[in-house]
Amino acid sequence: MAAETGWEWPDVEPPVETGANFELLAVPEELPSDDDTPWEELQALEISRGPIMAEIARRSYHSALYEHLINSEIDWSLDGHACRVVGCPRYGDVFAVRADLQRHLETTAHRNLDASLAPLDEVVAADSSPENIEELPSLLATEATPQPVNEPLSPEPRGLDDAEIPDSEDERQELLHQERQQRDKDRLRKEEELFMSSARNEDINISVCEDVERTISNNFKSSSKQPEFQVVLGGECCMLPAILSAFWKHAESQSQPKRVGLIYIDADTDLTSPTDPSSIGTFAGMNMAHLVRLSGALPRMEQFSRSSGEPVCDASNTVFFGTNMSLPGNKPEHFKYLFDNNFKVVSSTSVAKDPEQRARDALKVLQDKVDIIMVHLDVDSIDPETFPLANVPNFTGVEFENMMRALKVLLGSEKVGGLTVAEVNPDHDPGLKMTERLTSQIVEMLAARK
Repeated sequence: MAAETGWEWPDVEPPVETGANFELLAVPEELPSDDDTPWEELQALEISRGPIMAEIARRSYHSALYEHLINSEIDWSLDGHACRVVGCPRYGDVFAVRADLQRHLETTAHRNLDASLAPLDEVVAADSSPENIEELPSLLATEATPQPVNEPLSPEPRGLDDAEIPDSEDERQELLHQERQQRDKDRLRKEEELFMSSARNEDINISVCEDVERTISNNFKSSSKQPEFQVVLGGECCMLPAILSAFWKHAESQSQPKRVGLIYIDADTDLTSPTDPSSIGTFAGMNMAHLVRLSGALPRMEQFSRSSGEPVCDASNTVFFGTNMSLPGNKPEHFKYLFDNNFKVVSSTSVAKDPEQRARDALKVLQDKVDIIMVHLDVDSIDPETFPLANVPNFTGVEFENMMRALKVLLGSEKVGGLTVAEVNPDHDPGLKMTERLTSQIVEMLAARK
């Protein structure tokens, strides 16, 4: 990815001709032609045009996909092939290609959601004469309740049975009003339940995990003797369940089954589940919730498990290392879970003071409990003040040199059979100096292994 060098136009798809009918947004005033205008003002005006021009380009390129959703609110501020329908459970999810997005937008669930947003006066007949009363149930049924994508539709609202239709117009309208209110409550409840039990870009992330597990499993199968040391570079933390799943299934398939352990070097506990009130759907923030299989974790992530189907991590085989105890995202309830369940937690403050000793302590915890150790390094565990390589900075107080000293001790253990490095953001590294520095250190450590 290119380094940031001042202002750059947003990365948008090229506009294409469509038959869509939409109203272009107003563009800010033209740049002044006065030669005496300060350059700061010129730059500010130019920058202010960027987001609006980007939005116009998105409308031009994508609007044809949304033409049939006449009642839905479309959010044109989102980048890429994202679902822009506000209120959709998959709002904000990015699809791999345009065709996938188009198929998603044409689902029955989307059409039902759009129909439910139509003004009521377009649904209920204005003429309430006796001739039209018998049609009320079918008219009400057109206000279909929106359903989760790819889920079977629930029965349509039953409307009013003939025997229940009151004689007076006021009573009829009151019954209709109550039906609509109940239907709206049911719709909102279902949408809330779906939102609270899902994650952003869930399909893409799970697909990546499946590919990762398959790749590492194939690596193990190709090793005729002792499995080679596995190194996984790049990507997000959320690949770790797939990595450990492959490790566990290979280890348990041996003539003498072995146990797998994890040293989790990360400033975050990553114990947020999709059902947590504070969850914003960030998949990486659910990483440890999936590893230990917390209540509320995504059921589809249960495929990444031990051969028995049990979670890949628990207090007997996991050490939290470099955890930022003062990070607001690490909630009191997260630490309560860890301490109530006897997890070993090594704080970032203690790592900064004595990195080698804390690394030896972590290895000692697992020494007699596991046969193979995976080391996971999220670079957000390194303080960004002097080494801002992480995707999301986290002021841990652990400098790069200190974390490398700890990592050297860990990788020197014969039980360590793999390393994963996550959350590196090259956009934070113009010239890739920090990336090269990190890579060279890891290469030296691996070369020193016997």
